Formats: sequence, C-alpha cells, structure tokens
Amino acid sequence: MDKEKKERNRKNEGNRKSFRLSLQPGIIVLLVSAILIGLLALGIVFLLSGCGTKQEKPKYVFVFLGDGMGINQVASARYWEAQEREQSAADSIWNASSFDSFPVIGMMSTHNMDLTVTDSAASATALFTGKKTGNGSLNYNPVTKEWYVPFAKKLSDNGYATGVISTTSLEHASPAALYANAEDRYDYPEIARQGITCGWLDFWAAGGFYREEEELLEEAEKEGFTVVDSPDELEGTDGKSLPVLAVARDDFAAPHMAYEIDRARRQQYGAREISFADLVKQAASCLQETGSFFLFAEAGKIDTACSNQDLVSSIHEVKGLDDAVAEALVFYKEYPEETLIIVLADHETGSLRIGSKIDGSAISGQVASRVRFEKIMKELYEEKADFSEAMEKTEHYFGIAKEDLDSEEQEALKDAYEETKKGAETDEFTELLCEMKAAQVNMEFVSGSHSGQPVPVYAIGCGAENFAGMYDNTKIYEKLSSVMGLR
Repeated sequence: MDKEKKERNRKNEGNRKSFRLSLQPGIIVLLVSAILIGLLALGIVFLLSGCGTKQEKPKYVFVFLGDGMGINQVASARYWEAQEREQSAADSIWNASSFDSFPVIGMMSTHNMDLTVTDSAASATALFTGKKTGNGSLNYNPVTKEWYVPFAKKLSDNGYATGVISTTSLEHASPAALYANAEDRYDYPEIARQGITCGWLDFWAAGGFYREEEELLEEAEKEGFTVVDSPDELEGTDGKSLPVLAVARDDFAAPHMAYEIDRARRQQYGAREISFADLVKQAASCLQETGSFFLFAEAGKIDTACSNQDLVSSIHEVKGLDDAVAEALVFYKEYPEETLIIVLADHETGSLRIGSKIDGSAISGQVASRVRFEKIMKELYEEKADFSEAMEKTEHYFGIAKEDLDSEEQEALKDAYEETKKGAETDEFTELLCEMKAAQVNMEFVSGSHSGQPVPVYAIGCGAENFAGMYDNTKIYEKLSSVMGLR
C-alpha cells in the first residue's frame, strides 16, 4: 500500500461513521483451516501430478498472486456468483472452473521477520527468496544488511524465461520482488531501472510506471524491449518480440490497470482494452517459444479495493483473477504433464467478515469502482452542487437511492457530502457509501489495513502435491526450487 494511502486509512478510521452490522466473524477461514488440519491428521494428500516418468519437472510454471486475497475475499465472489445463477442455498458455492477446483490446497502463514502483519514487499521477498525481511524492504535484510538474490536471476541461470505481470504498476512491490533489490520499496525510479537493465525479464507487463514514465519507456526500448500499449500491438507479439514490455495504464487508476468493474463495463459499451487475462494469455504464448518459462501474475487490485473498503470492486477483481487463471488452465489442458499452476496470496487485507445472508442484488447495483466514482464526484464538489445531484450519481453508480436509506442514514450521508464539498482531505461521502454498500450486502471490512490471517494456496499439475499442508510463506521458495530443479 502506498504511503499516501496508509495515511488516508489512519485518518479515515477516526472519522468513519458506523453503519456496521453485527456479523459473524471469519467463519469461512475457521472452517477451511479445520478441514485442512483434519485432512493432514488423516494423512490424506490430494495428488494430481501430471509428471510422468518422462517429465520429472515442469517446463511451464504459472504462479498467480492475489494481493490481499484471503479466503473470505474468494468466498464473497463465490456467494455472489451462486446467487447470480439462482443456485440453491444447499449447493456448493465453489467455482468448479477456476482455482477452487484445484486438487491440492495448502494454508500459508504470512508474518514477516518481526511483525504478525506483513506488507507486500516483505511477503514477496519471503515467497521468492525463502528468507524473511521487514516491511518496506525488497530482497534486503535491514538487520544483517544482506542482499538476497532475486528469483528471476535464479530462473535465468537455470534456463527459464521469465514473465512478470501485475494489474498495478510495473515496479509495484510484489512484481519487483522477482527482479529487484531495494532498501525502500517506494524507490520507484531505481526499481524500474533495475527491471529495465537486469536482463532477466522476458515479458514484463502492468499499468505503467509510477514516475518518469516517458523517459523509462525510452530507456526500455534502448535496452531492446518491444514496448506495446494497445490490444492490437499486444496480440502482434510473439517469441521474436521478446523481451516485451506491455503497459495498460488506466486514466482513473493510473499508473495501475483499470479496476475490473470499470474495464468490464466499458467493454459492454464497445471499448477494447487490455485485460489481465489478455496479458497472461499472450505472455504464455510468447514465452513458450523460448522452451520453458516461469510466469508470475499478480491480481494486485484486490488489495487496493479492500484498502479502500470497496467490497464490490474487490469481488470483481477476484473474478478478473478467475479469468486469468482460466487462460492458464487452457494451457495446462494442452500440456498437462509439463505444466504447474499455483494460486496464492501474499496476505489478507481488510479482515473481511461475511454475514449470515448475502444480498447479491446489492452487489450487482454498483457499476463503478470507488476510485472512478471519486473522480466523477470531484466535479460536483468543485461546482458546489446540491446534495440531490450527488444522490442522482449515487443511485446510478452505486445502486443506492435515497428511498433505500432511513432518515439517520440520509442525514449522515448529506453531512459527509457537505464536509467533502468544503474541501475535506478525504472523500468522506464516497467512503461512507462504500461502508453502506457493504452493509447492504451483509459484509463488513474491519479495517482498511492488512491483517495477519493465514491465506490459502491452490495447486494443480506437475509437482502440485508438494504444495499441500500448512507451512510458512518462505516454504514456497523452497518448494518451487525443488519442484523445478533449480540449482
């Protein structure tokens, strides 16, 4: 999470008006944990190793990371999908066509070297070096002053082409952990230049660079990258285009990619934009021509949506991850004995709680992300527009009409609008709308921060059985190195 966002969350906690329901705490997390412990006690290990005697290690490895994605973030999307299908409440909610169906499930702790709650930099460092560090550090130990070798270097030394994709920025902490070293994860220009010059990245894609973008893209082209920024240019790449640098910046979310809720809505009206799934599909196609590859793909905006306490956008981001994983599954079905797919998270964000009865229609009523809505509302604030105009926008984009609210809620929303219109540091009006929307759905974010909850790991394919059980996040590095036969 950016420093500015952290500061906003601290301020928001003191100002937030309470419309929270009395919800059942983390039931699903506890159930999944109990199930996993029971399976381990019985000595049951789910096996789906496509590796035959001819193929001892995978040629093609996909690692998907849902930034901030705990089991309740996944479950919230599944409950909505089940209601959209008008499914019986007695039936399973899990998605048989996505990573829910993977035959191997593990559970991973996420703490860093000195705190229960990690940030993305420390977590990604643990995942891809097998070593702990402190929050804010990338492949660096602030206590011992030791630098850790980036995983992409190890992959390159072992003959694997490497792809790194994120729905956030190119130098965001999670993707940067694959290729860069930094004492401070926010040293964006330096991290970007390490990615450009390291020589370990064959396919690198995200929304764009945080700073100095034009200059950095020129540097990338000089270093031999094929730079693309449109669907047609992306589709035109192949193995001969490598290394590829693809940027898919969104005007509302820059330098990140668009929130899936916004991209999908624009697509309904004929707009054509690069999606997360498009990047995964094209990266696999290009990298396969090199012989063997490792593809890291981060659904990074699950975390930012949960940090914003924007429940509906977080649900759409999980669905965007589903679409990307579906592209990997198409690849897996063609090469089942040579492919390994892993889906995991770096940490959970928001301590999301799920209530006793979900209202899927309330989810469907929101058609814009909080980030986009705030920029739409900014015009009304500047024009000093009447509250009635704000409620028209609210009904259109959030599905919350004035008649949906009781008198106390209407008054609180009006007060928040007037405060924001006066020039409040944060958009208190949109913040309160997000809280009300979650309450309508019957879910709740306890905070806008990361939590210390363990997170699930899903695996299928060659060597997948190694990822069953309960373990620390540092074990992912050890398991990958072993399965892939990395020196």
